[in-house]
Amino acid sequence: MQDIDFKSFDISKDSLIRGDSNHTPAEYEAIYADVAKRCNESGEYMIDCFNGRYTVRKISEVEQIHYAAMTDEQKVAYDKEQSDNKRAKVRFVRNSYLRETDPCVSCPDYPITDEERQAYKDYRSYLRDYTETEEWWLKNPMTFDEWINQETEGTDV
Repeated sequence: MQDIDFKSFDISKDSLIRGDSNHTPAEYEAIYADVAKRCNESGEYMIDCFNGRYTVRKISEVEQIHYAAMTDEQKVAYDKEQSDNKRAKVRFVRNSYLRETDPCVSCPDYPITDEERQAYKDYRSYLRDYTETEEWWLKNPMTFDEWINQETEGTDV
């Protein structure tokens, strides 16, 4: 098999399956496997099956290429799905922080001071109110340590 520049790999789906005047299906299978291996080794490229072709592309560019090919209606649906996914991920993080801190406020025997317990209660209020802030889904809420440190910044300790 000839050594090819894996980044230039671009064949039709039909050629990969049936072969063509350049290669048999078995040869294409071997070339495809070699290209896939080299893409994985690079960590920067992938084989993109799009519009009936197998093309090596930079991973960072695939989403943009697919998005540009969408109709306006598809873009609206895609954007909504992405937004919903971002919101769900941030809610998941927020809810996990609430679960982690639940024993600190709900178990009277939890080994912390009254001052620390109040700090956890205040933090949990911050978490519950988080989704009411503007553009909350664009970043995760702060961890307790981040929140407590920003709360005490600028105060004399």
